[in-house]
Amino acid sequence: MWYRALSLFPLTAALPFDLTMLEKSLGEHPFRPCGTLDLASNGFEPALGPKAEAHVHVAEGVWTVRWVSEEKRLPAGFVRDQLAEKVVEFEAREGHAPGSRDKKELREGIEHALIPRLIPRRRRMFASIDSERGWVIVDSGASKQAEALIGAVRQATGSLPVTPWRTHDDWSAVMTRWLESRDLPEGFELDETCELTAQEEDGGTATLRRHDMTADEVKCHLASGKRVTKLGLIWRDRMRFVLDAQGVLRNLKPTDTLLEPLENADDDDAMARMDQTLALQNLTLRAMLDDLNAALGGRAERVA
Repeated sequence: MWYRALSLFPLTAALPFDLTMLEKSLGEHPFRPCGTLDLASNGFEPALGPKAEAHVHVAEGVWTVRWVSEEKRLPAGFVRDQLAEKVVEFEAREGHAPGSRDKKELREGIEHALIPRLIPRRRRMFASIDSERGWVIVDSGASKQAEALIGAVRQATGSLPVTPWRTHDDWSAVMTRWLESRDLPEGFELDETCELTAQEEDGGTATLRRHDMTADEVKCHLASGKRVTKLGLIWRDRMRFVLDAQGVLRNLKPTDTLLEPLENADDDDAMARMDQTLALQNLTLRAMLDDLNAALGGRAERVA
């Protein structure tokens, strides 16, 4: 249930829907598995799982939704080989090579016969809408997937006024300064992960994991002009994560200190445990993002 990566989207205006409208809208776009000839399908399901009724879970003023997508992928190499065989058969039968329209029909016939045999890949993603702090948080480090979920909410509700998170400071420059000086903003400390990238195209990248950030090797990379593009951080001894200069938080992991309140939760009641986890997660991310956003210079207004 804990988010593993964060793609962040600040709200640019007030939400055009309330909780009741959001619940109704998502309920009208339920997830249904791919049909026999479908290549893709997506929709929403109850946030706490099939046994729950509400599509929107509310905890600490944050609305959480769960989006499901399925996709079948055609094996391009297999289709290409099959098409080559069909072209040979066509030439033998018709006495001439197939034209572009004939090839298209041959390819479509191969694909239509293949699609029912494909096993779809199913993916579930969560999103949290925090109108009090002005964030929409998607549990994904892949921008394409995060944008797909945002688009699905927009399609269901008619509008979701957000933009990708940008701050006034350059993240790579800030992280490089933090690593060089080891003087981090209050509440943050260095973890044991770092990626340093040379400014020249052929300069290479050094990835360090479970590494002492004070070691001479790190100092040498910095002295050679490499800039930090990913940096492991610990926030207030409650959350570990890797800050990616591309605008994503990766490898989120709550610490034992943070998880202590959940130790007495009823393990036999999965929905109750999810409810408690989401509430704790929402409060934690709200405070952590306040600190991180300030440490990175504050949100930058979108420039048209």
